[in-house]
Amino acid sequence: CLERGAHVLFAGPTSPFSYPIFTGRLGFVEPFSMASFVRPLRAGPLRLAFGHASVETPPALPADAGALAERVSAAARVAVLRTPAYLDWRYGRHPDPYRFVVLREAGAAVGVAVWKETLQRGLRIANLLECLAETPRVRGRLLGAVAAVAARESSCEVLTGWATLGLGPWALLRRGCVLRRARTPLLLWHDDALPAAVAERLRDPRAWLLSMGDFFDV
Repeated sequence: CLERGAHVLFAGPTSPFSYPIFTGRLGFVEPFSMASFVRPLRAGPLRLAFGHASVETPPALPADAGALAERVSAAARVAVLRTPAYLDWRYGRHPDPYRFVVLREAGAAVGVAVWKETLQRGLRIANLLECLAETPRVRGRLLGAVAAVAARESSCEVLTGWATLGLGPWALLRRGCVLRRARTPLLLWHDDALPAAVAERLRDPRAWLLSMGDFFDV
């Protein structure tokens, strides 16, 4: 990674036995307490409390939704750029059954989400992998749309995700979510060439726009 120009590595150890290896032998640190959210799903009609809005569930991301994802990630302080090539590699060419939700206002894509149904400890869960919009208001509405779609189109009982999807704790609580300590911590390593201001930014959970991995257990 260093030979390719990377200065920062992050990892999410999925086993408690690997945590001391990362933090001891490999020199990773846990920059902040990772939080996740859980929202119970209740089947019912999809209602959007604003005009000129629609929700789409396309089989693949439309071009304008991909452009929105790239624009939102480029504006974040810490994020992987969701370029068309990245989105195709991450979701298009991957065999897992990803599901997409696109929120539109007056025909324009204003929010794009990716979720996936998983089974954890006997419970069917809708994992929210991406929740991308340019304002907190629209992100909140997008979260509600994903919850409604997952309740209507799957057998999932809860919606889960990282609290680093651009949704703050109070916004999540207002929308019926419960916050909890994530089972999978975020661990970071960076070299000495990283400026101090950038290293400090990595310690702020509000700076991150992080997508959830396929098998992270929240």
